[in-house]
Amino acid sequence: MSLREEYIRNKKLAGIPVNESADAPWEYQLRDISGVSFYKRRRGDKIWEFTTMEDFVDNFKGVNLVKWNEKH
Repeated sequence: MSLREEYIRNKKLAGIPVNESADAPWEYQLRDISGVSFYKRRRGDKIWEFTTMEDFVDNFKGVNLVKWNEKH
């Protein structure tokens, strides 16, 4: 079970609504740079910023993940 799936399961078990809206104002990215790094940006912006795992887990909606293409 992924971190996201486990988080959703725990929210449902606790009776907390799970928002899976595609209208989320933030987009998220996971990058593997000597370990997992979490990034976010406002939808439509070009600049990414670091974020915490907690922010990612709380606000990633399943539809607002942007694939990271590593540049060499």
